[in-house]
Amino acid sequence: MPEDLAALTGGSWAGDHTPSRVTGFTHDSRQAQAGEMFVALETPARDGHDFIPAAREAGAASALVRAEVGEDLPQLVVPDTLEAFQKIAAGHRRDFAGKVIGVTGSCGKTSTKDLLGLLLGERTLRTEGNLNNFLGVPLTLTRLDSALYDHAVVEAGINEPGEMTTLAAMIEPDIAIITCVAPAHLERLGTVERVAEEKALLGRSARRVIFPGACWQYAPFRDLGARALVVTDDPDLARTLPDEQCVVSRMGNVDVGGCRLELESAALPAFTCELPFNSPGMVSNAALALSAALLCGVSPDLLRERLSHWRASHHRGEWLHCGEQSFYIDSYNANPASMAEAMAAFEASAPADKPRLYVLGGMKELGVESYRYHMETGGRIRLREGDRAVLIGSEADGYRDGLLKARNPAGSLRLFTETRDASEAVKDFSGAIMLKGSRAYALESLLPTMGKGGAERC
Repeated sequence: MPEDLAALTGGSWAGDHTPSRVTGFTHDSRQAQAGEMFVALETPARDGHDFIPAAREAGAASALVRAEVGEDLPQLVVPDTLEAFQKIAAGHRRDFAGKVIGVTGSCGKTSTKDLLGLLLGERTLRTEGNLNNFLGVPLTLTRLDSALYDHAVVEAGINEPGEMTTLAAMIEPDIAIITCVAPAHLERLGTVERVAEEKALLGRSARRVIFPGACWQYAPFRDLGARALVVTDDPDLARTLPDEQCVVSRMGNVDVGGCRLELESAALPAFTCELPFNSPGMVSNAALALSAALLCGVSPDLLRERLSHWRASHHRGEWLHCGEQSFYIDSYNANPASMAEAMAAFEASAPADKPRLYVLGGMKELGVESYRYHMETGGRIRLREGDRAVLIGSEADGYRDGLLKARNPAGSLRLFTETRDASEAVKDFSGAIMLKGSRAYALESLLPTMGKGGAERC
């Protein structure tokens, strides 16, 4: 109700002119729907107040503003529109009767979120795309509706200190999942240890927090106490943990198409399933998501049935087969951990008898250690006869030096400054091709095209 929004934000309706109801929220005037409130955000690039007429024309029934604009539209006036929107989102979260699961981590957030959303069933709200920041999280939370959903899976992403505190306060997760801690956004976060501190904050706000055994090395995770549920394939670590705080995972029957996963814990029902993938990172993500789904009371039989419907998200670890070329594309973003995972997935599932082309775009925001991380990543690759590597961006020298240090032949490497410059090298290669790099390099543009129709459907 309009009066509730005023109470949540501490704002007031200009001229006591209120809408009959608010059906949703948008910050994009082009997408405003009838009954929605337009959130007039102010950024260095643009002032949302300038778009209020367009939002009204599109159907918006009200606006959240810092100062009243001369439009025939109900306007809730607040000191800061973003902070007010976040308060509204927190109010929606508190009113939600179902369970909320928060997901964060240096990589694997989106895959884990999507998999858990599938496992929990149709009455589950999940973050759309990558709406996981200070604006995306409230856009998700304001869609919560106890009449429509029993669960919500909310992704939380950060790139600087302090952001997780704000996100965790809005999400208030019943269960938190931290997928991993790894070098990411170090230009602002500084060190991997600081990354661990920030990620663990989501767990501190939860009743139960699930994370892989690799996170146990960081003190903020050990400090989570009895709420921690550690998923590990390390028997030595498992022996040191209380039975009710440990999930032992076992991976077996590995083949090109998948593997078997077993989970054993005093906190969960015993569980065994066949997974349609076999890379260590995705198996770890699955173990976390399955543990959360079991905590939420989903039956093992139903989980196994729902797993059969899993499909990788668009351009996030999917294969496209186009004539003599097979593309493994994971081009949304990259850091050392996600790059290592993508390489493992590519190498595990690419045909052994086909040449391989590694197309690596640079990894952004790694700070002063960027060269070292690129060199270490390049050093992981062992090129076979016929294999090649295409290295793109200002960071390519690090990849190259790592590849050469690992005794890969210099004649198998090509460096390019821009993604478009590598198009012919990719086009001329027959075999399995891996595309992985930071978003800035848009490596999906190297996929085969059909004129204006975009990438071929394979």
